[in-house]
Amino acid sequence: MSVANFTAYDNRIEGVDVDLTETLISVEKSPQENGVQQATERTSGAAGLGEGTPKSERSDEKYCDDIFGETPAGVRKSGKGDGLTIMRSGLHDNWDDAEGYYSYRFGEILDSRYEIAAAHGKGVFSTVVRAKDLKVSNGEPEEVAIKIIRNNETMHKAGQLEVQILQKLAGADPENRRHCVRFLSSFKYRNHLCLVFESLHMNLREVLKKFGRNIGLKLTAVRAYAKQLFIALKHLKNCGVLHCDIKPDNMLVNEAKNVLKLCDFGNAMFSGKNEITPYLVSRFYRAPEISEFYSF
Repeated sequence: MSVANFTAYDNRIEGVDVDLTETLISVEKSPQENGVQQATERTSGAAGLGEGTPKSERSDEKYCDDIFGETPAGVRKSGKGDGLTIMRSGLHDNWDDAEGYYSYRFGEILDSRYEIAAAHGKGVFSTVVRAKDLKVSNGEPEEVAIKIIRNNETMHKAGQLEVQILQKLAGADPENRRHCVRFLSSFKYRNHLCLVFESLHMNLREVLKKFGRNIGLKLTAVRAYAKQLFIALKHLKNCGVLHCDIKPDNMLVNEAKNVLKLCDFGNAMFSGKNEITPYLVSRFYRAPEISEFYSF
């Protein structure tokens, strides 16, 4: 989209609000290929995501392979190999692994408030878990997502910048209507900076795999998601923020599939402070002007 066209679109969506109460989907799963009797699951609504053939998640998905790290494979409940037991020996606290990731335990309580319930994902900068807020107040979500930044100086500084950006975005959107994931708070736990967010159901890549494999999503869903994404981008522009890693993995969708929010501001920066580099943004979603060293 050209700058002129995007500016024109900005003017059209300025002040536009999306009705979050509208049910977007009507999902119907395709029959399984092994001859098992067809099972149909429907969710009533005004429009649908479409019908696809769900297949097992594959870690070798080529579009997930980028310089910023792994793509979350969805929420995983406690199981073998997840949530390492914390061992203590002498004067050394074995809280981290060899790469500085926090070795959390399921049921562990962070900051005397958040009880870890499930693993959510792992990337270059952090580990993400889902947790229950034991001190939830009125209007706040009981389930939250906590991003635990790796324990080293570089990652800690990057996390502090992310907090500044999230605070600016949240401060400019007090009613939570601009489709950026809701930032709740931050705290430090055992030398790890931790960021607390609202917890959403799955990312857009998972939605595409589950409901749109081989056929895509229905136009109604595409239109609704695109509109909400443009509202988020307009909000970033007004706040002078560059996201720098927009892709399906960094767009979260709620359980009803009618709300999309932009997330993961770990690579974001304030406009004017960005370095011209061809490696900005994941490679399969990188704009041509970035690859060609044009200013932006």
